[in-house]
Amino acid sequence: LADRMGASHSLNTPEAIVYRGRINVDALQRALRALIERHESLRTAFIIVNGKPRQKVCPVPELRVRQFDLRGESDPDFRAKEIAQRDAVQPFDLAQPTPMRATLLQLSDERGVFLLTMHHIIGDGWSRRLFYEEFAELYRAFIRNLPNPLRPLSLQYKDYAVWHNACDFAREESYWMQRLTGVPEGVALPFDFSIRQKREFLGASESLRFSPELTNAVRELAQRHGTLTSYVMLTFFKLVLYHMSRQSDLCVGLSCANRGHPEIERLIGFFVNILPIRTRLSHEMDFTELLCQVVAATTQALEYQDYPLDLLIQKLNPPRRSNRPPLINVVYGFHDFLDLKLDAGASPTGAGDPGRSPHDFVVESGWTFSHETAKFDLTLLVTDNQTNLDLLLEYDRTLFRPETAQNCLSTLEELTRTVTQQRPPNRQ
Repeated sequence: LADRMGASHSLNTPEAIVYRGRINVDALQRALRALIERHESLRTAFIIVNGKPRQKVCPVPELRVRQFDLRGESDPDFRAKEIAQRDAVQPFDLAQPTPMRATLLQLSDERGVFLLTMHHIIGDGWSRRLFYEEFAELYRAFIRNLPNPLRPLSLQYKDYAVWHNACDFAREESYWMQRLTGVPEGVALPFDFSIRQKREFLGASESLRFSPELTNAVRELAQRHGTLTSYVMLTFFKLVLYHMSRQSDLCVGLSCANRGHPEIERLIGFFVNILPIRTRLSHEMDFTELLCQVVAATTQALEYQDYPLDLLIQKLNPPRRSNRPPLINVVYGFHDFLDLKLDAGASPTGAGDPGRSPHDFVVESGWTFSHETAKFDLTLLVTDNQTNLDLLLEYDRTLFRPETAQNCLSTLEELTRTVTQQRPPNRQ
């Protein structure tokens, strides 16, 4: 739908990884080709047949890695970020394989940037982690003239698609229809600007990092209640939305990996589903009561996570408007894995290691892109990087000012600090 509305770039998932070392471009090219050959999703075109979208698995296309030598620039990092940002919003032609681009930017003799931009239709966050893990294995093998070390896949994404389309979702449908009876039409957020006639997917983002102390306090709170950090943060987010909207019946979309079957854990593809998490709040409700409600609603929702959101929207048939997302306008996601596992060194023992190659490299850092698109009114992504909780709030900039997004994050942080500092009641 976004592609047909001219907003395909809103579903681009760009990544820029700064590395130290020297890359063997031929081995890099071979590793990418091996991945495209291995995962049919990476060489799938999406075409319209009789008005309906169809997947078309293609022969392995020639994906050439673009290269830019920026060593002569006065500020190579600044120039590289300009190129990366332009690449991030460049739309793909989904009718052609593959909706993925790879670029190398040489900053100095021993430092560079690897850009990888994929369209969300062929991969999700789990897929990116898997992509980098397998890419590193392939690259390490190819720079040492070793064969492909990866085991063949027993399934492909099309096999999952056939299975999923043949599923009888009567049980799941019954649950969701009952659960969402009378659900409000999204969260009634106080917008800074009037809603435009045409939805433009224009977005921006604000970020906030919890201190290690506050992060540990959140984890301790979750442990005290016998639940997960992700559920605690969703509860805090619900409280902030309640304060913003004064809406007691809140339904927030939960982004879930939707990989409950072991057979699909090693597949690159788009499996993510959005689960409507509905809770009811009141002024008299304390945090513990709301947390229990969020945990119960989320746990139940995950039991029925295979039921796709688009099918649910069809069945519920909420009011449709071209300038508003149906049913869900606020989404929450939580990541507790490290997305980047790209280190291609043979071992950490240094240059004297006989297993090392001149073309080993290690990741120095990643760049955060400014989000210029928004699929929903608000999307909160919380990432647990072991030391801190990183919060990224993506917002529709045709509806909100940056200060509003900043205040939302600040309120969430203040609320989290207040609740975690409260002493638990003494048990007799």
